[in-house]
Amino acid sequence: KGVSLANLGAGDYYVKVSGAESENYHMAFKLKDAPAVTGNRSENYAVLFSGGYDAANNHTFYYSNIRNVYESIISEYGVDPSHIYILCADGTAAGIDNAAGGNSDFSFAASAAVLAATESNLRNVFRTVSSVADGNDHFFFYSFDHGSTSSDGTDYICGWNEMIRDTDFAAY
Repeated sequence: KGVSLANLGAGDYYVKVSGAESENYHMAFKLKDAPAVTGNRSENYAVLFSGGYDAANNHTFYYSNIRNVYESIISEYGVDPSHIYILCADGTAAGIDNAAGGNSDFSFAASAAVLAATESNLRNVFRTVSSVADGNDHFFFYSFDHGSTSSDGTDYICGWNEMIRDTDFAAY
């Protein structure tokens, strides 16, 4: 259970997430070079996203995966919890939000911002981070959930009770 990050060089990274339910997930990503701002200290920011779509489709391993990534980026990579935004299912709302009939407990992330995984919240979080981050800072976006592709080729990622189009996501 945990997250490992391998630097492949030239801005390429490989992430392996070992799930609590013996499921492993892999992804690769490339960080684009941003111009450094002289004299500023580097900060790390992270956005962790998993919509689940609704309680019936929001599997408990989505929550476990988000929690594992959160704990790993703090303990292994030193990300300040106040610089982490978790957008997962219905956020901290009371009531059933997962397929097991439970409510996700985000008390482990008391210093992070925890919000419902909606398009509006995602857009606002990206605006918030972009208003404080500069070229010296590092940004990590992690998304784990279902998605789909429509007949016209539009890709979607599941938010909470909504689908977020790739073109809308790219505009943030």
